[in-house]
Amino acid sequence: MPRDLPVCAKREAGFTLAELMVAVLLLVVGVLAVASIMATATLRQVRSTVVTEMTALAESKVEELRAHAIYKSADTVQVSLGGSLTTSEADHADTVTSPVGRPYIRRWLIEAGVAGTRRATLRIASEQQSRVRVPAMDFPTLLLVVR
Repeated sequence: MPRDLPVCAKREAGFTLAELMVAVLLLVVGVLAVASIMATATLRQVRSTVVTEMTALAESKVEELRAHAIYKSADTVQVSLGGSLTTSEADHADTVTSPVGRPYIRRWLIEAGVAGTRRATLRIASEQQSRVRVPAMDFPTLLLVVR
């Protein structure tokens, strides 16, 4: 003679379909949130890397311009008055590649400053189109020209 289980025991035997669907829905929402956060974090990390590369390459060029201004050399044409931040002009622009292979263009503008100095503004911009867009960065400095 089969025994019937009590009514309360039948309810506690497992999960209902509705409970499982709610649990799966919550799990999917959580996984999508984590994936979105990871994608955002990756893009920000790439942007940070690009800004760091641009800063290092710009500072390198600024130091090079300072060296040309201080030492009497044949290559002082780079610190002669002129240049443009928007278009490449001879002796006032160059293209460099970062250690990871990203190309950048550096342009500088040299203007007369006070007391024998020159105001130099260097602009560096990425030449590579990517999903991470970093605007051009400007680096102003003063050069003491020794002749």
